[in-house]
Amino acid sequence: MSDVKIPVGLCQCGCGQKTRVSVRTNTMRGWEKGKPLKFIHGHNCTGNVKFPSIGKTKESAEYHSWWAMVQRCEYPKSISYPNYGGRGIRIAGKLRSFRGFLEVLGRKPGPEFSLGRINNEGNYEEGNVRWEKRSEQNRNTRANRLTMEKAEGIRADRKTGMTFKQLGSKWGISPGHAHSVAIGKCWA
Repeated sequence: MSDVKIPVGLCQCGCGQKTRVSVRTNTMRGWEKGKPLKFIHGHNCTGNVKFPSIGKTKESAEYHSWWAMVQRCEYPKSISYPNYGGRGIRIAGKLRSFRGFLEVLGRKPGPEFSLGRINNEGNYEEGNVRWEKRSEQNRNTRANRLTMEKAEGIRADRKTGMTFKQLGSKWGISPGHAHSVAIGKCWA
């Protein structure tokens, strides 16, 4: 028998199971040869909670959302890391484990929903996360220059006779976008 101790880690989803040791380095996945993996590949991480499977995998849609959040915030090699973890966005409290994530958010209301933050500059933490439709997420981005209040202002200005070109110039948007907002096609 050898006295060499094999490093062992616990799955970070909160299930309490031991992870295996990585046999190779894969920076995209956060693996380092000879070190314990952060998560157990292919297990459901849901404990006694039963969720429908997706395709070939055993994980639920909720698990995929949680795992994508972890990658965005904690893996520097992730393509999305610069917009999340690189900006200081962290995962806090119960959301660090998949069980806590389910406790806070529950099941996805439907396939058209995805994980969103209420305050786009805030962390993934209880009180700042929810399931959102794409239309809600599109409004809550750093690139978005409009708010519901501004959209109402654009409509009020249009009623005073301003042209779409004038509206666009005043509100910092294109005349076409001003038209869409003014007629209620978007930001309704």
